Amino acid sequence: MTNKIVKKIIHTAPRGDAALGQRLKQLRNEVLQTNQEGLAVMLGASQGMISKWERGLLLPSQMALMSIGRVAGEDRDWWFERARCRYTQTGKGRA
Repeated sequence: MTNKIVKKIIHTAPRGDAALGQRLKQLRNEVLQTNQEGLAVMLGASQGMISKWERGLLLPSQMALMSIGRVAGEDRDWWFERARCRYTQTGKGRA
């Protein structure tokens, strides 16, 4: 029974976005000039989570997207827009 629960959680977890992952990797390498561990420290996340976001396996949470936006420099509006979209997709932004 435990395996069924785990499989259900895995299959219902939000899937990643390859384009978002590529953009995050580009931001990390070209703008922030840091490795995954350095970005993880900046965002308060784990290096493993950064890796999953970059490979498009998982989507960053709304709060993570906001944190990325804060360190993104000129690209911040793009990340904040993703956070806003994520907020409305979860239903939290609906009246």
